[in-house]
Amino acid sequence: MLFPVHNLFGQRMNAPDMRSVNGIQLLNLIHSRGPISRAELSKLSGLSKPTVSEQVSRLLRVGAVIETGQGESGGSGGKRPTMVSFNAAGGKVAGVDIGAEQMRFAIADLEGRILRQMKVAARNDKSPSRVREQIERSLLSLCGGGEQDLRAIGIGVPGRVDCTSGVVLELGNVFEWKNVDLRTPLEARFGCPVRVDNDVNVALAAEIRNGAGQGAHTTVLIQAGTGIGSAIAIGRKLHHGAHWAAGEIGHFTTQPPSGKESNPRGQMESILGEDQIAQRVKTAAKRSPTLRRFLQTLGPVSALFAAAAERDAIALSLASPIENYAAVAVANLALAYDPDTVLLSGEIFRYVLPAIEKLLSRTVPWSPKVRPARFGEEGVLMGAVDTALPAAYEQMASLLAADASTMPTIAAVKAGSH
Repeated sequence: MLFPVHNLFGQRMNAPDMRSVNGIQLLNLIHSRGPISRAELSKLSGLSKPTVSEQVSRLLRVGAVIETGQGESGGSGGKRPTMVSFNAAGGKVAGVDIGAEQMRFAIADLEGRILRQMKVAARNDKSPSRVREQIERSLLSLCGGGEQDLRAIGIGVPGRVDCTSGVVLELGNVFEWKNVDLRTPLEARFGCPVRVDNDVNVALAAEIRNGAGQGAHTTVLIQAGTGIGSAIAIGRKLHHGAHWAAGEIGHFTTQPPSGKESNPRGQMESILGEDQIAQRVKTAAKRSPTLRRFLQTLGPVSALFAAAAERDAIALSLASPIENYAAVAVANLALAYDPDTVLLSGEIFRYVLPAIEKLLSRTVPWSPKVRPARFGEEGVLMGAVDTALPAAYEQMASLLAADASTMPTIAAVKAGSH
C-alpha cells in the first residue's frame, strides 16, 4: 500500500511541491524496504544524498519515520549507517463492524496490526443516532483517552453504501435505515477521515490483503449469515457498481416471483438467510424426531444438515433448495465475472460445497478455484481496518505535501481535511 501523490499536486509543480513529492517517494521506499539506510535510499530513488538527507530529516520531524539503530558497514569498512523505518506507531486507525446482533471494534497501528479490540451486543434500538452513539463510546473506550492519535476510521455495514459520501443508502432487515449519513457526524467527533463501505466489500479487502485472495486478479467473496451478499474485486480493486449495489445477490432469482409484491429481502436471501433457515427448521422439527434430536446439541443450520445426512425426508426437503440456490449463486457469479477465485464465508458453505462443485463442473467450462475465506466472521473487522489505512496514508501524504517551511502539525492537517 502506497502513500498517494497524484491527487495532491497540479501538472506544474513549484519547488515546495517537488520537495514534497520527493518526501512521499522516500516514505514509500522506507515503508516497503525499511529498515533502510540513507545511502540505499539515494541509490534506489535516484535522488542526491543531500536531498535524501534533507527529506529524511523532515520525515523524522513529522513522525512518519524513526531511526532504528545501525546497519552493517560496507565491504570496505567505515562508519555503520543509521537505519530508518516507517513509524507504524506514529498513529492509529480504527475498524468498526456493524452487525445485527453485535458490533465489533478494533484499534490498529499504521501497518494494520490490531492492537486492541472489543465487541458489544447490539442494542434493541438500532436507530442511526443510537448506533453512532455506540460507535463513539466504544472507540473512546478502546482509545483510552488517546483519540487524538486516530488517523482514520473504517466501517463495514450490512447494506448498500455510497462510499464517496459515506451515506448508507439502504440497510434493511432489522435496521430499516435509508439515506443515513454515517460519516459526517463521526468525522466531526473524531477529527479524522471516516470511510464507510458494505461489510462484504471490506471483508474481501482483508482477504485480498492478507487472506485467501492474495495473488488473485479477480476475486469473488460470498458471505452468508442473517443476510447473504457478495463482493467483487477486479484487478484487486473493489467493484461497487453504478448504484453501489454490485454483489447484492440476496435478490438473485431462479424464477419469476409468484406474488404481486416483491420480497424486500430478495428470493435468494429468503432461502439462504440463517434466520430464515432457523425458522423453517424449528417449524419442521415438530414433524421430525431426527431434527428434534440434533437441535438439542446443534444450531439450526448444522442440525438440518446432520439430519439430512441421515436421510431424514423432512430435512432433505429443506436442505435441497439451500444447496441448489447456493450453487446457482456461485455459478452465476463465476459466469458473470470469470474470477480466479471464489471465496466462501458462512456456516452453510461447510455443507453445500459438494453441490457447488458439482454444478460448476456442469455449467462453467472455466471453473474458478473455490475455497473457504481465511478470516470468516473476523473478516469484516479486519477489512474495516484495511479500509481505514489508505485514508490515513492520504492524510500523512497531505502533511508532507504542505510547505516544508510551515511544518503544520498532524492535528492541523486533520482539522483542515474537513
